[in-house]
Amino acid sequence: MSVMLRRYLGKTVTTAVTDDHESDSFGAAHVMDLHNNDIGRTHRYEQFGIMVP
Repeated sequence: MSVMLRRYLGKTVTTAVTDDHESDSFGAAHVMDLHNNDIGRTHRYEQFGIMVP
């Protein structure tokens, strides 16, 4: 989801949307959710060969 949102909405909006979505998780699960979101909108995004703005 983060990869596609980043493609169409940009990194800033995607960060706000995906991180806000994780507001109901706590502790280690919350940290892991935020980490996974970051991986999706950075590393995995770049692996798909999409130009990074």
